[in-house]
Formats: sequence, C-alpha cells, structure tokens
Amino acid sequence: EFNEKTIADFDGFVKQFSVPSAGVPNGIPISVIKPKDCARRPGIMINFHGEENSSESKKSTEALCMLLAKELKCVVVDVEYRLPPEHKFPAMFDDGKAVVRWVLMNKSLVGAENDSKVGVIGSSSGAG
Repeated sequence: EFNEKTIADFDGFVKQFSVPSAGVPNGIPISVIKPKDCARRPGIMINFHGEENSSESKKSTEALCMLLAKELKCVVVDVEYRLPPEHKFPAMFDDGKAVVRWVLMNKSLVGAENDSKVGVIGSSSGAG
C-alpha cells in the first residue's frame, strides 16, 4: 500500500517535539520530518492535518509529510493540534499560532537554517 511503502522507504529522520503552550499542559505534539538528502538550506513546511484522528489517518498524514519532505527536499513539521468537539474554538487556532511562532524561533532545532523560509499547508479543517 502507498502509505506503508512511503513510510518504509523514507530515508531520513522523524523527531518528536512538544511545543510549549499555556492551553496545553504537556505541550502541542509535533513531528519533524527531514529527508537525508535535504537541501543545504531547506525550507520548512508546517502541516495542519484534517480533523480525522484515526490511526489510519495519522499513517496517511505521516506518509504525505514524508513524501513532501522527500520530493521537496525540505523539513516538514506535522502538528497534532487540539480538535473539536473535545476542544472548543479557538483552541485549534491558538495551537497553530503557538507552533508557527515556535518554529520561527527554533529553525535550527528542526534541522533548517535561521534564514530558512517557512510555509504553512493544511487539509480540510487544518486548512482553515
């Protein structure tokens, strides 16, 4: 299957971080995905997934992020922001702002350069 093959074939690293946030006691979980053949001065893409939160959906998102990182030779940051209905508006936006700010302040920590450009992508509710 596409997802399994993409994940199995990925040559690079995936690191887990927890972004500090006043609204999330243990921090906002993120995965940083960087291919081995990353550009010398890689860009950073921050991905906000859709609301689907099943293990299969997480696997699809992980595969997509790995594919993007590999093909674009960039660092991809995948965000596990708080979802409704457990968390009310504006929790997801607060998480998004916190992660973007954290990435902007920690580019070298995620494997990029201080002058690396940062972009944001998302699907479904993550694109809102």
